[in-house]
Amino acid sequence: DQGGAGELLAARDPSTRTIYTNTGTAGALEAFNATNITYDAFGLADAAALHSLFGVASQTALAALLAWARGWEDGSAATTNRTWILGDILHSRPLPLNYGAINGHTQAEPDLRLAVGTNAGFLHLFDNTDGGEDWAFFPKELAPVLKQRRDDLGGGDNVYGVDAPPVPTATTATTTATSMRPTGTRCGFTSACGAAERPTTHWTSRTPTPRRCSGRSTRPPPASASSASPGQCP
Repeated sequence: DQGGAGELLAARDPSTRTIYTNTGTAGALEAFNATNITYDAFGLADAAALHSLFGVASQTALAALLAWARGWEDGSAATTNRTWILGDILHSRPLPLNYGAINGHTQAEPDLRLAVGTNAGFLHLFDNTDGGEDWAFFPKELAPVLKQRRDDLGGGDNVYGVDAPPVPTATTATTTATSMRPTGTRCGFTSACGAAERPTTHWTSRTPTPRRCSGRSTRPPPASASSASPGQCP
């Protein structure tokens, strides 16, 4: 439970984390909390259907699960940090993103960030300078993963979340997009150059059924990268 970005994240006050999920209109990003995670946002009939999707019995239990996912110890009433928060990075691998001469950086010493997915169901963006988390993104399509991960803390078959490597794709002169291939679904986000701290959703497709696997996972083939330098804003 030591080392790098994971240790920094575990030591951080969970309430200061910036976490997004795609519950807004047309998949727009909103804060990862019980206010935005509603049955309407998931296209469900009622709250009972939402609770069933997340594997909980009540709104109180859902709020506790979301607090746990943020980094609070379950049942702590947001007073005790979990000892470790960052999920396992199995098939994903950190992708350097070059934002160039912004935020006090220069072309010689550009603003670099690292994007990586974990099987806890989150895509993270870390600052290359100090290893701190800039933000995390939880695709709502992976809702069942949260309770499965919490229940699996004592061992058992692995639960796969955002498992595949990020893929850089230059979409416009001002945007770098990283498309994720989580096991069982496809989704993506865009993060404009000069605004690494504020991503936006780009596309999603195929609602998954999160899988437990005791062996190797099967993941879709990676998207083709653009002709631009990987991870570098034009």
